Amino acid sequence: MKPILIIDGMNLLFRAGFTTGFLTLPDGSPCGAAWGFIRSTLAAYRSTVGKTGGKVAVVWDGGRSPRRLTMFPTYKNYGARLGSPDPNDTRANMKREERQMIFEQLPLIQQLLSFLGVDQYQRTDVEADDVISALTAGLADDRSVVILSSDNDFRQLVSDSVTLVHGNGEVVRKEDVPFRGDEVTVKCLHGCNSDAIPGLKGMGDVTARRLIGWIRNELYGPSRAITLEDLKELPDLIQKARTKPFGRVKAAVKIITEHGLEIPVRNQSLVDLSVPLEWEEVWDAATTPWTGNDMKSFVYECGKMAWNSMLNDLEDFEKMAFNSPV
Repeated sequence: MKPILIIDGMNLLFRAGFTTGFLTLPDGSPCGAAWGFIRSTLAAYRSTVGKTGGKVAVVWDGGRSPRRLTMFPTYKNYGARLGSPDPNDTRANMKREERQMIFEQLPLIQQLLSFLGVDQYQRTDVEADDVISALTAGLADDRSVVILSSDNDFRQLVSDSVTLVHGNGEVVRKEDVPFRGDEVTVKCLHGCNSDAIPGLKGMGDVTARRLIGWIRNELYGPSRAITLEDLKELPDLIQKARTKPFGRVKAAVKIITEHGLEIPVRNQSLVDLSVPLEWEEVWDAATTPWTGNDMKSFVYECGKMAWNSMLNDLEDFEKMAFNSPV
């Protein structure tokens, strides 16, 4: 089966709006997010699955998850977010007016993608993370999957057949994520600032990873992930360890001793992507049935907006467009 590039739509939309949002159409209306999104989609296609004639799918957020909101009412409430902003979280760091200007370009982007024959998925009250997790679980058995997103939550999905590519070009492969369970544990301890999920006070990403690495090296060897269940036995683990905690590991032990694991245990249901949607729900999220592409309309729209540079890459756009459905 041909490989597939799965794009985290909202993530790329706001990255594009942040970098090229200053661009406008001849009539003065903003188009930077749309232009940047389509250019970035082509660039990602060229550098990943395009070399082997792969497919492209874009997944859009359908709103905040009711399940997660029930468990944690301030989930993704950026006004209530604790801590300093994540510099990679372009959406949360934008002003309301800037976000609205970008959102207004979404229909144009979705129309251009449909002309290119790109599969799009969006379902009300279902987050893109969950749809991407389900798509990955359903497709990775018989093909390679590339996820394009700057969201580190997707490190959980990296495997022998799944690669994560950040917007800045950084590639995360299996050797970078030997155990997906470690990624869940780190998120539980550290929290997720971009989703307004607080972790243990003082527990940074590096500190959490140092603790997990120390426990594995001291007690288990390179055989399995370290989970919250392991951390519940932390006092006993320290007694069994060959060396005493020091540096960041000592700091992590102190934080857990002082604050306990109530917050990380709550966070597990918020950050863990291991329980994906049913496959039928994924197909229900498809915004339009795949009916091919319409390159004439794509060319017409680009010409109307004076996007002449797009037309210079028409051959590559046609290669991307002539994909069969997922």
